[in-house]
Amino acid sequence: MLCVELRVLRETIDNGLKNQYLYRYPKDKARVLGNWRDDWATVTAAFPSTQKDILECVDLWAMDHPTASVFHAMRILEHGLRALANYVGRAFDIQNWQNIIDEIESEIRDRAKKLPRGQQKNETLQFLSVAAKEFTYFKDGWRNYVSHNKSDYDEHQAQTAFEHVRAFMIVLSSQLREVAP
Repeated sequence: MLCVELRVLRETIDNGLKNQYLYRYPKDKARVLGNWRDDWATVTAAFPSTQKDILECVDLWAMDHPTASVFHAMRILEHGLRALANYVGRAFDIQNWQNIIDEIESEIRDRAKKLPRGQQKNETLQFLSVAAKEFTYFKDGWRNYVSHNKSDYDEHQAQTAFEHVRAFMIVLSSQLREVAP
């Protein structure tokens, strides 16, 4: 009797799991995924709507989908680019990144001429200039390739991309906040 009940139980479990798929994260990647909220807390405090893309970026990397991870990393950056454009008084609509970066750089040049001399001017121009150039590097290094299906990435390239995105977004978070699309 016990043997029959065990067989029925096993068949029930087998049938119930027949079309179920489980993924076991590698230990080192599971640790990174498990810490994503803490690792990105500064970014999500300043840019709350980045949470979904951050989780997907890290999760896809951990599941060995590096190109998709890079794609979501670039989506995270768009929040920062929109905030920077807003900060300098430029609209961020359906323009491509190069156009908005050009507009931001134009505004930085105008501010360099108009702002009164002093430490505040130097700090503002340094922040804006570094941010604009970083966006150019992201655009030319990753975004154009992943968004236009020109490149695939391996796990190390994806990790480099999202770590660089995180570090840069933390810098932006020190002075910028999310802007509604």
